[in-house]
Amino acid sequence: MSTSRSSQGLRTRCWFAVVQAYQACERQYARLLARLDLTIPQYDALSVIHEAEGEATPALIAERLMVTRGNVTPLLRRLVERGWVRERPHPGDRRSFLLSLSPAGGRLLKRARLASSAFIAEQLAPFGDAEVAQTVQQMQTMRAHLEAMDVEHILGRTRRA
Repeated sequence: MSTSRSSQGLRTRCWFAVVQAYQACERQYARLLARLDLTIPQYDALSVIHEAEGEATPALIAERLMVTRGNVTPLLRRLVERGWVRERPHPGDRRSFLLSLSPAGGRLLKRARLASSAFIAEQLAPFGDAEVAQTVQQMQTMRAHLEAMDVEHILGRTRRA
């Protein structure tokens, strides 16, 4: 698809707007969670552990957070050290263990989820339901397109230019 120079400029500005909005959202969200003494990855891990209802393994958490097990291990150690997560041997795999929230971790997650819901509501306050629904649809389309993109093909086109 060929685009005019002005159209290309608009598309570049759109791309920067999406990236900058994401970055601003992540910065503010990190600030919110920091007030609860949490990082975004810690909050995400606590959420996965809660949803797994006492059956969370490090491998499951890594998969759900889309990181490697090596990345999730130090994170889980900190959660255990802080007393937010309990671990027990995995009955079916002696190389692994099962994680569950401690009572303190459950209280913290509940508070963080309330704060997260309030954050989302405030973030989207300027927009009506129709605009939010349209944004959801556009972002889902963008994500599907991004996941289907062939970067080798893109690089090939730039080599010919």
